[in-house]
Amino acid sequence: MFQNLESKASKEELENKNLTTSVVQLEKSVAGLEQMVKDKDEGILGLAEEKREAIRQLCLWIDYHRSRYDYLKVIISKTPRAQRAS
Repeated sequence: MFQNLESKASKEELENKNLTTSVVQLEKSVAGLEQMVKDKDEGILGLAEEKREAIRQLCLWIDYHRSRYDYLKVIISKTPRAQRAS
């Protein structure tokens, strides 16, 4: 009976070690995954800022070309029609 109890205790101790090892490995995996999520979030935020900057630049270009177009319309409207035909 004593050997039976020792055998059970030994098995339970081995299972306990295996479970502890598994928990440690899972904790490491979780830490790695959390770091990956954090890195991806930072990357997404960086891309969002790059998009905003690109949109700002495009808006500036649109404003520039509109003002040039308006300027040309004014110049053409001030030019006498006889000169435009030649």
